Amino acid sequence: MVEHITDEVMVIYLGRCVEKGSKEEIFNNPRHSYTQALLSAMPHLKPHR
Repeated sequence: MVEHITDEVMVIYLGRCVEKGSKEEIFNNPRHSYTQALLSAMPHLKPHR
């Protein structure tokens, strides 16, 4: 949902910014392990089901 309502994303872990960038950068190439974990936890729609 975030990727549909914003242009820039900041990921905060333990009160510190660990990654910041455009939504394309963050969603297509997450660099920090916490960002990767957050994105892997997102539910995905399966339209063929």
